[in-house]
Amino acid sequence: MADLTIEVPEELRQRLAQLANERGQSIEAYLLDLITVEASRTDSLVALKRFSPPGGFPMPHA
Repeated sequence: MADLTIEVPEELRQRLAQLANERGQSIEAYLLDLITVEASRTDSLVALKRFSPPGGFPMPHA
């Protein structure tokens, strides 16, 4: 695995640590989960755009 380093405000680091703790994870594991989900979601959006009809999918009327 590769290492990533970012600088964040202390308040943000504390909030991320709190969220990780609530899930029983280290902050590193929590952030890896977030990044993995975001990368997967982005891949899904690219695939949807590739296979969607011109102008997108029609929206149902309420």
